[in-house]
Amino acid sequence: MSLQVNLILEPERRSASLIRFKTIGQIAVAVAVTVLTASLAWKYLGYLEVRRALQQLEPQRMEFEQRQKETDVLQQALNLHKGYLDEIMGWHHSRLPWEDILEGIRTHVPDTMQWRTLQLRMQLAVGKDGHYAREHAVTLNGRHQGANAEARVESFRRAWETEAPMSDWTDKAVVASFTDDDTPGATSQDRLFQIEVSFKPRSFRAPAGQ
Repeated sequence: MSLQVNLILEPERRSASLIRFKTIGQIAVAVAVTVLTASLAWKYLGYLEVRRALQQLEPQRMEFEQRQKETDVLQQALNLHKGYLDEIMGWHHSRLPWEDILEGIRTHVPDTMQWRTLQLRMQLAVGKDGHYAREHAVTLNGRHQGANAEARVESFRRAWETEAPMSDWTDKAVVASFTDDDTPGATSQDRLFQIEVSFKPRSFRAPAGQ
């Protein structure tokens, strides 16, 4: 008969395994803390590097912003002056070549006809293209002495619509009045007349190719 007595208390017993699970857990936690600390340190160093780079770039950023403000001011001034220039050029494009028109119509004035007054009117309007345009009109008061007054006044009116250069610009010409001449010394064949001439609208917009 043999008897075996275990004198080691239960709390004093140790695992026969060289590495206990508790030890593995402690090591894992330590490794995780080390890795996390290293990662945070690396990120912090990266943050310091980025901040240092931004500080070095700050003067350049401020200079760029200043130049941008100056550019904006210059752009506003440019837009303002461009608006003035566009308006000036608009008036230029919308004018009529009065020198050519009057020189052209002069050749159709018979010796028996006299101009008494010539009134020019102009108004602004919005053209079909949506741009401003100038509308011109002329009222011409004249006198014809001698026979064939009606035919010659009609021929003069027609020249505005059919003869260059007037026809290039004229929209319509009408005899607004044709009456006996009541001027002292006038004969029974003398006549007073009035012709209304309206011209094609002239847009402020530059013609194509200009």
